[in-house]
Amino acid sequence: LCSAFGISRHYKGGPSIRAYNLKKALNTVNVDVDVYYEIPDVDPYYLDKNCYQSEITINDAEHRIDDKFLEDSDHIICNNNANHVKMCNVSGVKPIIGSNIIPNSPPNHTLKYLSAEELIMRRHQILSEQKVVKELEGCAWLYQSKFQLSEYERLGMEDTSICRQLNNPVDTELFKPSDDGEIGDYVVWSGRKWWPKRPDLFELIVRSLPNQEFIALTDNYLGYDYPNLRSVIGIPHHKLSPVLSHAKMFLTTSCTENQSLAQLESMS
Repeated sequence: LCSAFGISRHYKGGPSIRAYNLKKALNTVNVDVDVYYEIPDVDPYYLDKNCYQSEITINDAEHRIDDKFLEDSDHIICNNNANHVKMCNVSGVKPIIGSNIIPNSPPNHTLKYLSAEELIMRRHQILSEQKVVKELEGCAWLYQSKFQLSEYERLGMEDTSICRQLNNPVDTELFKPSDDGEIGDYVVWSGRKWWPKRPDLFELIVRSLPNQEFIALTDNYLGYDYPNLRSVIGIPHHKLSPVLSHAKMFLTTSCTENQSLAQLESMS
């Protein structure tokens, strides 16, 4: 079983897309997987093809996961929510802990990019993540790359022998070259107004190249007003491939993601 926070109608949602891809992959080798989600606003595309429209049943008084839910599952993957892991632990279960739960704090090599406010935020994040690493109990911790494994160690994980690598997957039925139309004279950037995506660096590039057209695929308002920039908000994830296929370049400015789904999809 794979638990995810929900597959938003917005064009992205990395942990949810990972859940969708993982279910699809395991189904091909006859492993039954149910995807449970919390956010009700889910794109029907994913519901119809990849997950049941049912939600995790939680006993709010005890913060336990419903016993029937546990009895029907051989394994549970808590994809990106530490609270799901805690509820499993309270219920006596050690789930597989997904790679999206931590780390979110900026690694050491990004310190030169951070403002004073972001450095304060980083300290709080590290304290929170160190507590998560120490308190959560799982039968395995997943990581996407050797870099992420080193981040677990940075945050104080003493026993990394239970860590298992699970690479970010790409659905090549969705993300494949498109022959429709010619290559456009535009550069695609994927991200949102959140510091790990480095939208400030993206803005600098847009401002520095006034004769180059840029398209920003995002799920929130960036607040930039440049004649050579067009922001497109809310393209469903499964409709991104033609936009990527017709761009002359894909641009990413993230400084922390260790195996970005957006990069893998654009490469495919």
